[in-house]
Amino acid sequence: MQDHFKKKPHFPITLKYIDPTYMIRAVKSNASDNVYCTLLAHSALHGAMAGYTGFTVAPVNGRHAYIPFYVSPGPSVQSSSAPDHHLCR
Repeated sequence: MQDHFKKKPHFPITLKYIDPTYMIRAVKSNASDNVYCTLLAHSALHGAMAGYTGFTVAPVNGRHAYIPFYVSPGPSVQSSSAPDHHLCR
């Protein structure tokens, strides 16, 4: 991107990269985080005790759901986790 903008000297830029993983836990955890993580852990444990493998747990439409790994989005794919996706209905 810097090479592209170097071609335009009348348009100076300052390019900074902010790693989004730092934004996730930039503040101290609070009681709500504790409750949320406990609910996710309980849901994951229930799924494992029910015999499910290869899944993750996430809230979908206000309820915790088991989402198979092959459906969960990769680093560049996010449309399959949208609430209106056919697997989330």
